[in-house]
Order: sequence, then C-alpha cells, then structure tokens
Amino acid sequence: MPHRKKLPKVYDAVGPREASPKQVLGNFAVALGGLAGNNAHGAGVIEALYRCGKKPRLISCTSGQIRFTYAYLRGLTPGSEVNPYSMLQRHFNSAQPFKDMTDVNLNYKLMTWPIQQIRPSVPEFSADMMGNLTRSMKQFLANPRDFSVWREMYRMMPARTLVSQDTLFDPDVFSDIAGLFNADTGPDGHGIGVMFNAYDFVKGEEYVFMNRTAAELTGHAYGAGSDSRPWIKYQAITEEAVRNALRLYEYGFHEEGDLLDGAYFRGLILSEIPNKGNGIDTIVVGRPLASCWLGDAPSSLIELRDMQTEVNFLGSYLGEKGQIELINQLLRTGHPVAPPAKATPITILEVEMDRQRGWWEYVLEDEAVFNSAFHRTRSEICPRLELPMAA
Repeated sequence: MPHRKKLPKVYDAVGPREASPKQVLGNFAVALGGLAGNNAHGAGVIEALYRCGKKPRLISCTSGQIRFTYAYLRGLTPGSEVNPYSMLQRHFNSAQPFKDMTDVNLNYKLMTWPIQQIRPSVPEFSADMMGNLTRSMKQFLANPRDFSVWREMYRMMPARTLVSQDTLFDPDVFSDIAGLFNADTGPDGHGIGVMFNAYDFVKGEEYVFMNRTAAELTGHAYGAGSDSRPWIKYQAITEEAVRNALRLYEYGFHEEGDLLDGAYFRGLILSEIPNKGNGIDTIVVGRPLASCWLGDAPSSLIELRDMQTEVNFLGSYLGEKGQIELINQLLRTGHPVAPPAKATPITILEVEMDRQRGWWEYVLEDEAVFNSAFHRTRSEICPRLELPMAA
C-alpha cells in the first residue's frame, strides 16, 4: 500500500497561564475520552476553554481524563498551580515521545522505572510466571489427554505488565479527586457536573459515577439503572470509584474487585448528557483518535494492535453519536416516528486527533498533541460558544 501518512500541522507552543479570565457558565457540556498517551489531546481542549472563559455545565470523562478534569477544576481557582497545562509539563519534564536515535528522556524514564508513577511489573514477573506454570500443571494432571503444550506456552506470559504507584507517591490521590468532584454545590462549589465510568467484567455491567450536579442535569438517581440500557448503573462518586476507573488491563487482576477502566467499554460518555430542561444544547467532544486511519496499512504485529485499539475505541463513540443524531432527525422531521417526550436537540462539536500516533506513542504524552488541540479548540470551538446559558 503506498505511503499516505498525513503530516500534521505544526502549532505554536502553548505557554503557562498568565491570566485568570472570568468563567462564564455556558449552555454546553464537555465529553473527554481517555487513551493513554493521547490524554494530552483532551487536556488541550479544556485548557483552551478555560483561557477563553468558557465554563461547561457538565464534564464526562473516562480513564486518564479523570486526572485532567481534576486539574481543570483545581485550576478554576485563580492563582492555582495545578491545571491541565501544568500537569502535562511535569510529565514532559521527565519523558518525551520517541523522536530521535538517542531518546535521552525516554531512556532516563526506563532507567528510573522503580520510582516512576507507573512502572513495569519486573519484581512481580517471576511470581506471575510461576503462577501461570502452576495453573498449567494442574490442568495437565486433571486432563492430560486434552493438554496442549503449544497452547500452554502462549499462556505463560503474565497478564500483569504494569504496576500503579499512585498510593506510594500520593496516598491521598483518589480521595482528593473524589472530594473535588463532589465539591460541586454550595457557595464555594465549582458548580460543574462530573461523571466517569468503570466496567465490571464479571457481571458485564457499566457503572457511571456522578456528582450531585451531574445527577440532577442528567435526571439519573443514585442506585438506579438505565431504562433503555439495563447494563448501566448510576452511582455516587467515591474514592474507590476513582481507583477502579483508573485500573488498567495491564495492572492485572491481583487486586480485589472486578471493576476496570471504563474507557475499555465506552471511551466517551455521551448518551446521559441530553436531557430536556437541563440547559445543555451542545457537547464539545475531545476525541483522542482521528475518525479514520491516517497511516500506512499495518504490516507488523504492533501496528495491527494499534489499529485494533483505534477501531475498538471508535465503535462505542459512533454508536452513541448516531443515537443523538437520530433524535435530532426525529425532532426536525417527526419521521419515521415522533421523538420521545423528553428529547432535546444537541449539537456535537468535535475536536478530533489530527495525527496518527502508533502503539509506542501511547506510552508517552506529546506536547505537539496538546498544542494542536488547544489552538484548534480556541479558534474553531470557542467562537461557537458565545451565548451564555440564561440564569
């Protein structure tokens, strides 16, 4: 297949915050999709909204975007040293993407893996391998006639490849995030609805965690389920909910509980946002992937894994987007059936990834991704969010 990789535009570097613009509550929500080293994309979207003074009514976020939503809410306080820009700068100072033959910053990260926020599971590797070997031996003794040596060899490699050290370096990280998300009401509250998800792989259920403002805006009560999607349950935000929502496949299944990062199941949360009477008529979507494949067709296993990841993450989003567009069509035409009683029209404004990032790039954030999302949001999205929501 001929080379057709799209060369992305180079945008000016974004500098630190120099002002604290007045934040005007708008008639829009923000949906941020998390995806490893592509989280810089969503961070650029919400940083641009802040610097344009555009405050959303509701933020839905998955996976690593939970951290940047936390940074955004912290950054609403004038003079705060924590915001999406500063959070990314700390990452950039320790490691940069693959760019040249030396990869100095990356090598430093690899050499200092025991003190990294997320480290390889090197100390645990032997024990995990032995556990898998023991499992295979038990199966051989139980049913030797159906035992396959080749199959069991492929099952030797442990599922756990990474270890989170959040609680080692910041033992209060999960409680801090939950506390800030729930500080939405009262005279000093940030006033923004927040929701994120986790997936129970044993029950096949998705849990959507909401603060009080999000529950009110979406019309969902804690402990209730979805009428049309019985696999979805709505819950309050807790410290444990944040921990589960940040639990990657690569951490393995040694900890208690059956909940995983919800982005694997639904990478962008859209369907809960439209609700007649909540004042939201627009959703700004920070899509961490392009809408189509921008590189050459895969010719290696690692490139194939990249394509599989992108297709999986796009599927659920397109389904939810299509549902919203269908309701818009019914509201416009009344055909083929009348729209539901609580239906409300929604405009979707997308900021999608404008470059092809491969499997290796998922490991690290890229400042160019942040710069691109920031400048495109400021120039293309913010001017379309001019009208504040009526008081």
